[in-house]
Amino acid sequence: MKFMHKTSLIAAAALTLGMSAAAQAEMIDLYAELVGEGAVAESGATGEFNGTFDTETRELSWVVSYSGMSGPLIGAHIHGPAQPGENAGIMIGFEGIENNAFSGSEILDAEVVEDFLAGLYYANLHTEANPGGEIRGHILPVDSGMMN
Repeated sequence: MKFMHKTSLIAAAALTLGMSAAAQAEMIDLYAELVGEGAVAESGATGEFNGTFDTETRELSWVVSYSGMSGPLIGAHIHGPAQPGENAGIMIGFEGIENNAFSGSEILDAEVVEDFLAGLYYANLHTEANPGGEIRGHILPVDSGMMN
């Protein structure tokens, strides 16, 4: 009888711990306003990055929309880490960029999550007239207090 009781207690404790870990996972809403001055380009184009980040699976999901570009996109990426006004290498390449809105998802490496959620990564949309980026914006958690 004692053995079954201990087993039940252990199972209950494991279930509680599992539920506690699941309860700690959260979805973080992300946003970036994409503008020409963010890419150091003179452009009247605008865009938005709307995304979510799942803290348990490290899955980043996004929808990017834009209008007023000088021409078709030749590339679109998430770059980082970098402070605003600085340039950085490509972390994620967006696909389906031939439309004025596109979406996707990617699992982030554990090593980049802290910097990513600290706003050190930016979405950048490139055109032939502005190959370094026509519009871009730093991706920030919506409830971070870092948003303007």
